[in-house]
Amino acid sequence: MVRQTKDMPDDYKWMPGSSRYVLEDMGELAVRLGSPSRFDRRGEIIWMDDFKSGTAGWWTYGSGTGYEVYVDNQITLQSPFCVVLTAGSDASQYAEIRKFFSAEVVGRAGIEFAVAFDTEFDFLYIELWEGDGNTHVKGKLAIYDTGGVINVYDADDVSHEIGSGFSYGEPTQQYHLIKLVVDFYTGMYVRLVIDQNSYDLSDISLFTEDAADNPSHRVYLYLFGREGENDACRVGHAILTGNEF
Repeated sequence: MVRQTKDMPDDYKWMPGSSRYVLEDMGELAVRLGSPSRFDRRGEIIWMDDFKSGTAGWWTYGSGTGYEVYVDNQITLQSPFCVVLTAGSDASQYAEIRKFFSAEVVGRAGIEFAVAFDTEFDFLYIELWEGDGNTHVKGKLAIYDTGGVINVYDADDVSHEIGSGFSYGEPTQQYHLIKLVVDFYTGMYVRLVIDQNSYDLSDISLFTEDAADNPSHRVYLYLFGREGENDACRVGHAILTGNEF
């Protein structure tokens, strides 16, 4: 049974409503909430985070002077909060969030991030991968600010340019939905969706390496900045999907 709180927004969690009513029809709830995946609704949502609990459950890293990863309540998406990644201005010049999951059968899997850019940047880098205890199989995506070039990396870690002209828009700080879908069983990419644009990746193999560790699924998002600058982006949500088609 689901109880829907009245008299406040759906994303408001801190104060009780004046009354509560039984919501018998789960279909109504689905319609009310809608799908957070606006441009690609395929697949089942296994897990999602819109950072209402900050970065709890995430690992955060970075390199360089001024690098920072923090929770902010400004320029958010559907949640009251977002996570800001500020890349360091020297050294390796990046900021990162990463999340580990226990291994489970997910079929074709996808990772979607909602990202808004506060500044220019060098490139945004996303990984989705599976470890079975002996091997890591990875989907690897890089989106460059210069030229808007979009690359994925194959089994030999060779880059394939699959598109160009990506623009974070004017004004900046508009959220873009970026979803990468892979097939860990066949070892192949499936597709990439960036906003309304979809790219067929089914002829490109996933990166593979031998590695002995605990079985898991992992997602990574890095922002690499320009030398001498503290470039920044905002992450509004992260969604892990399974049973993609």
